[in-house]
This record gives sequence, C-alpha cells and structure tokens, in this order.
Amino acid sequence: MMNNDTVARIVDLMFQELEMNEEVAAIRDEIMDNCQERYNDMVASGLSEDDAIGAVVESLKGMEDVLAQYKRRSHQNDMPETEAEGEQNLSFAAHTIHRIDLTLIDEDVSLEESDDDEYHVIWDADDSPLMKVTEDHGVLRIERGVGEAKILMKDHVQVQYNDGKTNYTSTENYHDADLAGIFDGAMKTLDGTMRSLGQSLKSMFAKGNMHIHFGFGNGGVTIQIPENAIPHVKLLTTSGDIDVQEVAMTDLNVTTTSGDITIELNEEQHLHHMEVRTTSGDINVTAYADSAAIASTSGDVEVEGRLDSLNVSTISGDIDVQADAVNVAFKAISGDVELEFDSDELRVVHGSTISGDIDIDLPRGIGFMSINTHTRSGDVTTRCHTNGVGPTVTGSVTSMSGDITIN
Repeated sequence: MMNNDTVARIVDLMFQELEMNEEVAAIRDEIMDNCQERYNDMVASGLSEDDAIGAVVESLKGMEDVLAQYKRRSHQNDMPETEAEGEQNLSFAAHTIHRIDLTLIDEDVSLEESDDDEYHVIWDADDSPLMKVTEDHGVLRIERGVGEAKILMKDHVQVQYNDGKTNYTSTENYHDADLAGIFDGAMKTLDGTMRSLGQSLKSMFAKGNMHIHFGFGNGGVTIQIPENAIPHVKLLTTSGDIDVQEVAMTDLNVTTTSGDITIELNEEQHLHHMEVRTTSGDINVTAYADSAAIASTSGDVEVEGRLDSLNVSTISGDIDVQADAVNVAFKAISGDVELEFDSDELRVVHGSTISGDIDIDLPRGIGFMSINTHTRSGDVTTRCHTNGVGPTVTGSVTSMSGDITIN
C-alpha cells in the first residue's frame, strides 16, 4: 500500500494537540491505516487524488467528538502567552528534533546553519505577531496562528483577526463563486490551517456577494539548523520567498505559490530526496541529491550541482540545467530547455516540449549516443562526437514546433 503524505498529515493534525499515550497512539495508527487504505481503494477505482483526499476528510467527520475525551498535551516549548514584542529567538536542543514542518502564508522563510549545537527559530513579533512555534515528539512546527476570528453578517460578512494586540485587516471584494474557490484552495494548500474559518464562510455562500475583512501580518522567519543535525524538512508558504543556504538535511520538500525559491547546498550537504514546487515564482537550485523533482508553472527553473535522478518541468517557464546527472526527465509546454552535462555518468535523457526549443550539450567521452529525436515543424541538429569505447547515453527527445539541437 502506497501512503499519501497529505492523508498522513490530515490524520496527524487531528492528534497534534493530544497527549500521546499508548491508547491514543494505537487509535491514531488505526485511523491512519484505515484512511490510507480508503484513499488507495478510491484512487484504484478511478477517483482523482484530490477527490480521494476529500472523501477521506469527509469520512473523518465526528472524530473530533470522539477524541475530545482524551487529555490534551501541554505546550512547554510554545510561544509564551504573554504579549511578545521585537525579535524572538526560540532554541531547541539538536537531539530533540528530527523533522521541521513549516506552514505559513506571506512570510519569507530562510534556512541557514546554526552557530551552536541548537536549532533556532527567529522572527520579529512586531512584524509577525501571530507566529506559532511548537515542538512535539521530535517535530518542530512553525505555523501561523489565527488569533480571534469574528464573523458579522448583514448584507456582507466581515472577518476580523485579533491576536490580542492589534487587528490586521485588508479589504477585498469577491463574487461568492470566486470566494469558494479561494477558500477551498487555501484549505488544501495550507493543509487545513484555516479549516474552521473556511467552513464558516462556505456555509454563507448563499447570502450573495461578500465583503471580507481579512488580515495577516508581514515579516519573515529564519530557521537555524545545527551543523551535525540532518532533519527532514518540509516548507510550505503561499506568497513568501524561500531561501535555503548550506544546511545539512535528510530530505527537503519546498512548496510556494507565488514566491521565489533559492536553494544553495554544497557537496557535503547531500540530500536523499528533494521536491521543489512553485506556481509563478522562479526556482534556482544548486544541490547534490540522490533524486530531485522540480516544477514551476510559469516561473523559470535553473539547476546546478549533481542529481542522480532529476525530473524537472514547467508550463511556460524556461529550464536551464547545468548539472551532473545520471537519469534526466524534463517537460515544458512553451518554455525553452537548455541542458548541459559535464560528467560522463549520464545514461538516460527523456523529455518533451510543445513550442519551446531544446538544446542539449552531452558530456565529452561518450562512447555511443542513442537518443531518439522528433519534431513536427522544427529542425533537428546533432553534432555529438562519440568515441565508440565509452558509456552509452539513451533516451528520447520530442518537440511539436521547436528546434532540437544535440551537441
């Protein structure tokens, strides 16, 4: 059975505030198995992944009442409830953390190496007063608290966020159909961070046009990771930029909607797996990993370093890869693709574009080149020199209307 990460996180969110004794852990494991089995059965029957996840969420209705009887955990490492001002710096011992899980909205996120043997989470409470940082069973969670939400209704809906110190407001007008999409998207993207508010608003769609008084703070957060710690890291933000600079991790999962992503790692900071995704932001990666999946809808993608297995895709952005790789797969709709390989470890290249050009520079020292090429209306040029004694590079490259050049 293949486990789905989103399903796992939905179940984990249900239990994150409970004290984890043997009985609660057994209940969580049973629910997790049932939800994963339900998800796989529905996908196997032809349901889309999103619809299958939605059905799993629907099946969990009523579980909050069941779990309410169990003791809630204490938050010894949470932010203090007293009013915070200025720079905040929370520290965590290296041996207590094995995973970082961040879910924010418009804050910029930076990862860097710590100067000592502790994790640090640093932010300015004046800019981001709703930041919430917790540690639970080795998972360091960084997320946006929602404060107090008030919904007032006459001929419109007004939502006010209040963290006890300041109201954060901005005003937008949406047609209710658009509003439904916005909150459905937000709930999926943020893994349910705003689920209760979203459900309250969705129940009011029949009231006509809505006037939303909806507020968030600005700012950013810096996460410092000790040199010898190699945690699993998952970063999710809607519009903030993400910057990862020379930190050691086991794997890295980065998602942002409109922010740019910059990752710069050295050879000693080798990743097992990396996933990087953005909708309209640019991606610039220098990394060393066993496998990597990198995708952008309209942003450009640049990749350097060494990736044993690389899968890179865009819709309208360009792809520029100057990295050592063994297996490479690429896909672009209207963007151009430039691939340059220096290492003779390259073995397989597969990829396609609709209207973009493809330019591939193969490494020197290749014995044989067997890459099938096809373009409907573009030109194909092959200038690759092989020596007949080195390794063989195979694959296929196609374009509907773009040119293909292999050097």
